[in-house]
Formats: sequence, structure tokens, C-alpha cells
Amino acid sequence: MSRYPAHRVVLAEPVVVRPDRSPSRMPPSPTVEPAAAARPELRIDANDRDAIARRLLRARG
Repeated sequence: MSRYPAHRVVLAEPVVVRPDRSPSRMPPSPTVEPAAAARPELRIDANDRDAIARRLLRARG
């Protein structure tokens, strides 16, 4: 049995960094947004997340 209960499993979402398009003289600061906003196919819904968590927990033994 794993040391980590299922509700503790957190899957980090990939992050897309886009350059900020501000017309100021300041150097542009990158805007960080979730990859799911940029590419909807990367979005993980709750059912997928639970299935992935179960598979990971089963693999860990």
C-alpha cells in the first residue's frame, strides 16, 4: 500500500509562457498561463485525473 492517500496525488499542469505584448519601454515580462488555456486538448478533467491517480498508486504498490 502506498504511503500517500489518493486525495494527496496532485498532477502538475504544464505551463505555457507567452511574451507579454505591452507597448511600454519596460522589458516585456513573460505571462504565465495554464497550458489548458492555450491548448484545450491538454485539459485534464476530474475523471481522467482520478483514473491517472489510481493507475499511479497501483503502479507504486
